[in-house]
Amino acid sequence: MKEYGYIEDGYLWSRILEPYIERLQTETGEIETRTVSVEEQIKQLSSEYKPVDAVDESLMVCDDDNYTIRLVPYDNGDKISYRYEKVVNNYKLNADIEALKAELAETDYQVIKCYEASLVGEELPYDMKMLHTSRNAIRARINEIQATQINLTSL
Repeated sequence: MKEYGYIEDGYLWSRILEPYIERLQTETGEIETRTVSVEEQIKQLSSEYKPVDAVDESLMVCDDDNYTIRLVPYDNGDKISYRYEKVVNNYKLNADIEALKAELAETDYQVIKCYEASLVGEELPYDMKMLHTSRNAIRARINEIQATQINLTSL
């Protein structure tokens, strides 16, 4: 198996080449099969196609959850290679923020019930002090993640 490709407008267009079986009908009507080799397929590609380096999985590992590795293909003369760029993992950070906002939303009902009970002078159905403390901790964590995201993006 070999990969050949070319870069157009910053995007890698590639094909994985493997031997495959081709069936042909002869002049007598018989079906013949033959294996089309990778080398034959390479000869049929246009001149813009070049061998593509394999992705080095060891370089795809990032030790910081706030970052991810982005593969950036580039024309390296007689082949296509990759740059491994460490970039901010906005997808993960945004997902963390959304999860915390959902956690806040889950306690909205408790806050409303406590507010209603206090309006009519009834006993509070939930520990308002604990509820307030936990919601403030969640908000602080959201603010912390957003600040981290801004700091990482501005680097």
